[in-house]
Amino acid sequence: MHKYNRVFNFIAVIIFIVFFWVVAIFLMFSLSSSKDPLKNLLPNDVEVVISVNTDQLIKSFLVDALYRSEFSANELKLLEKGRNSQEVQSFGIEVNSELVMFYDLWNKIPIQGFLFNISNEKDFNGLRLKSKNDIKRSNGKQGVILLISDNATEEMIAYFTEFADNIISKKVKHMEYGSKPEMFSLDYKGNQNTYITDLKLNAKIDEERILLKGSGKKNDALSFSVKDYNMLTEPSTTKYLEFQSGQLPDSLYQYFEFVLEEIGIEIPKITSQQMLLYGLSIENIRGSTTVLPKFDWILRFDSIIDLDSQLVSINTSTDMMKIIDKKSIKIGETLYYYSQISSHEIYIGVTESPKIKSIKTQVLPLLKGNPSVLLEIEGKGLIAQLINVMPQVKNTRVFMENIEYFNIHTSDDNGANLKIDGEIRLKEGKMMTIELARFLLMFMK
Repeated sequence: MHKYNRVFNFIAVIIFIVFFWVVAIFLMFSLSSSKDPLKNLLPNDVEVVISVNTDQLIKSFLVDALYRSEFSANELKLLEKGRNSQEVQSFGIEVNSELVMFYDLWNKIPIQGFLFNISNEKDFNGLRLKSKNDIKRSNGKQGVILLISDNATEEMIAYFTEFADNIISKKVKHMEYGSKPEMFSLDYKGNQNTYITDLKLNAKIDEERILLKGSGKKNDALSFSVKDYNMLTEPSTTKYLEFQSGQLPDSLYQYFEFVLEEIGIEIPKITSQQMLLYGLSIENIRGSTTVLPKFDWILRFDSIIDLDSQLVSINTSTDMMKIIDKKSIKIGETLYYYSQISSHEIYIGVTESPKIKSIKTQVLPLLKGNPSVLLEIEGKGLIAQLINVMPQVKNTRVFMENIEYFNIHTSDDNGANLKIDGEIRLKEGKMMTIELARFLLMFMK
């Protein structure tokens, strides 16, 4: 009987493969590729807009799946399971056209939204949203959803209700003849602290790579001159992610500000920085779970900083850290070293003697290295162990470990503009669309 079961399973897989081919060929010739750009419906001052052309993405996946890669029998079963799952029903949303995600601020309160074409207005109207304040609007052809927190004020709800109504009341402008929407696009307004404003970034998938191209304007309030800067020239480990920028956004800076606050150092405004990130350590300190970054970090400031004069006021009253000497402290099990390397620059990090060299250069945004270090999570406690075995962490780590090359950088475009180029490349023989599909399938096991 076991022998026949194997035969039947083999036949079932063959039937599914044939069915997959038929559906794929049908989709290749039937999916629309001429939808109007939805993001034109949004106001011009929306902070962040991300557009995904799922039509191109699906077609690219089908070509790679049929001609350039193979799914295992188990993965094919998961594809079939996903196809039949109630969780992936369209709810009246046209999933084979443009999908738009956007982010904005109202009185410093963030708002997230989604915009898409509608295939069935009745199904869309029947879609239930999670929060009682979430907003859903449709004009029969396009639909918009705004995610609003449960504690939102009546004023905020009224504002974004009108915001949604204004979006769907507009008519989509037709694309110019011959134009073709990008597979992915991002529009970012920026602010007074960002090196680049009015950023427009496009991305496409080319076999094993994601290629990024973009441009933006220089922030007139910041300096782009070539100067002598102290730079970290060599990481302490082979796996690292290098980050270079101006002032960090508040939402990101708060994770690193904790270390500086515990040391007791008050610092001026940051003008630029370079960071080599190696991983994260999760510590249980005074019964509280604390995430400590493992990095080497050079900070540059808009005014002179005298680190030695501040060392005498280092906070010795807290039991969250242990002072080793006047150049190092220990927070939990993580040891940090710090030193002043120029009148406007300081170093803090996990390397006792980092390789630092003065280099004449222009500091522009840069992100390169190995992104998997973001999930290099250490810690002896139960929380760290639980995080490491979570499917979201394990599956993402598997995908990231297939990344062979990661480099997104900015260059001066000789004038008021900056140019962005990037490449994310998987290991040889790995197709980007296939690995992204496998990544999603891992959450269905």
